[in-house]
Amino acid sequence: MNRLLNRFTGWIAQGLGLGALVTAANYVPDLLMLFAR
Repeated sequence: MNRLLNRFTGWIAQGLGLGALVTAANYVPDLLMLFAR
């Protein structure tokens, strides 16, 4: 049971990390456009 929980939390953390990466990648061009003005 503990192993399953550990794998599940790891999967969630990986998903959150991917989401954060995608969000950052989406925001970077907007920030560059803001600073370019």
